[in-house]
Amino acid sequence: TDATGTATIQTPMIRGANAFTFCVDAVTGTGINNRSGVDDCASSGSEPPPSSGPEPTGLTVQWKDKGRARADLAWTGGASTVDIYRDGELIDNVSNSGSYRDTDPGDVYRVCNAGQTSAGECTEDVTRSP
Repeated sequence: TDATGTATIQTPMIRGANAFTFCVDAVTGTGINNRSGVDDCASSGSEPPPSSGPEPTGLTVQWKDKGRARADLAWTGGASTVDIYRDGELIDNVSNSGSYRDTDPGDVYRVCNAGQTSAGECTEDVTRSP
């Protein structure tokens, strides 16, 4: 927050008409004792759009650990634009070519139609074998 108590939220990868809600769970600080006029939650946008294409399927990941580490992803289907998730975090939004190279490999990957996270819009998770 700034000196007036106004919070500014910045996040990459919020696109289109997707909705988000920001809620304040607690307020702490010197001299804070009055919360009158403060809304606990604020929302923006609208409901997520309906399915944007066929479900991406058949995700495979090949990890390379020698030399320059990387993970090479491949899948079939999906919308014209897809989101790449690594270890549960959105890392990229790309045109769907059916493949993606991650040069900062993680342990779990998923590919979803852009802006979607529900079943029928994403591949199954692929987890690195121990």
